[in-house]
Amino acid sequence: MKDLTERVGLIAGDGVLPLEFIKSAKKEGISVVGVGLTENSFSLLKNITDNSIFFPIGKPMEIIDYFKLQGVKNIGFAGKVDKRRIFTSIHEFDEHARKILENAGRLNDVSIMNQIIDFIETNGLKVISQLRFLKSIVAQEGSLNQIEIDEEDISEFRSYYQITRKIADLDIGQTVVFKNGAVIAVEGIEGTDATLYRSHELGVEGSVICKVARPSQDPRYDLPVIGLDTIDVLKKISASALVMQANGTLVTDYDEVMNNSEMAGIKIYGLSENLKK
Repeated sequence: MKDLTERVGLIAGDGVLPLEFIKSAKKEGISVVGVGLTENSFSLLKNITDNSIFFPIGKPMEIIDYFKLQGVKNIGFAGKVDKRRIFTSIHEFDEHARKILENAGRLNDVSIMNQIIDFIETNGLKVISQLRFLKSIVAQEGSLNQIEIDEEDISEFRSYYQITRKIADLDIGQTVVFKNGAVIAVEGIEGTDATLYRSHELGVEGSVICKVARPSQDPRYDLPVIGLDTIDVLKKISASALVMQANGTLVTDYDEVMNNSEMAGIKIYGLSENLKK
């Protein structure tokens, strides 16, 4: 369905998610114009998009002007941007970026992203759902690899899932590490991988990691993502299971993720809950 005038913009952070976005768009015959927010993301974009450019995160109007010059009307977000850059690079932000942060008030993810999207759409572009091009890599419900999961496991996973959803609803983090019913670590500004390593530094092995979307998740940004890097970290910390939100978590390199987790003896389970449309 070519509902994007056959051209879409992508604001890309790090990781492989931008690649998944681009591949899906191209399958529909839709060309992609990219803006890389990091040097790594720009290196990826310049080889596989029709046009691309690097802009730092503190130049929102320049990004909008670039998309308009390229004839883009709809844009999406994909990839990771280290939130700590807001604090370390704020002296490089232009007046528009500073105003966005001022209007956000709180520097939590939801407040900042809502203001960014409001700024973009006020200036004539539309921000699309991440699921528009990434629906094919959404995790399904149930056991996702071939490791056996029993009713005791499922009961434990559901308990952890409910706790993690409450924490995510407070916009604290979307990942929590558990062991024997105890919360070992909660994701903060450092991100998922650093949280997992922190839990391991406490001497915990055999942990269960739970990753969810916020209960009021806006599908235009920050859907939880797992990939091969996630599994590599889980192996390093000797985790026993990964529980994720079915229909709300994106899985890159799906087959390899499931094969690698199975070989490592890591259970992968999806629990179902509908996202806001």
